Amino acid sequence: MPLSEALQQELDAHLERAKLAREAGEADPGPPGTVTVELGGTTLEAEVTDCERIGATVGRLRVRGEQPGDLQKQADAMVGGLHGLGERVRPVEVEPTLGGSVLRTEPEDMVDGRYWEVNVGDDGRQADLERWRVGEHGQRSREPFTVTRGSLGKIVDGLTEGLAAGREED
Repeated sequence: MPLSEALQQELDAHLERAKLAREAGEADPGPPGTVTVELGGTTLEAEVTDCERIGATVGRLRVRGEQPGDLQKQADAMVGGLHGLGERVRPVEVEPTLGGSVLRTEPEDMVDGRYWEVNVGDDGRQADLERWRVGEHGQRSREPFTVTRGSLGKIVDGLTEGLAAGREED
């Protein structure tokens, strides 16, 4: 089972708990919060501020593996594998001595100053995905993003497969 499927199961379980609480007249449990799933040595943390059967609102996705990886191979894989974003990302920087790699939305794909940013740690063990917005005076602020649950699964798979692409084969 991929991490994306494990995440979907956790979100479904949260929705079921909320439904049972409502039926019992109890207080709504609120948003899921940080949802953590682990599979085969890879961990996914998703900051989920809201979820429904069809979509979810997320602040940050973090995928972490046990093995280091080749940053260039990972960046190349993520460029081709992050289809669920709806915008192309490209490497802006790939340099372990400067802290890892950064991929961002292509400038021509930015809408209303919003863009995706993927940061891969200097050893290739972790990738973070966030949505940012540039204000009218150039200030940057992180924004939660709302996507369908299907797109969320594709994004998680793209991050997971991207990290795995740069790992040494046993």
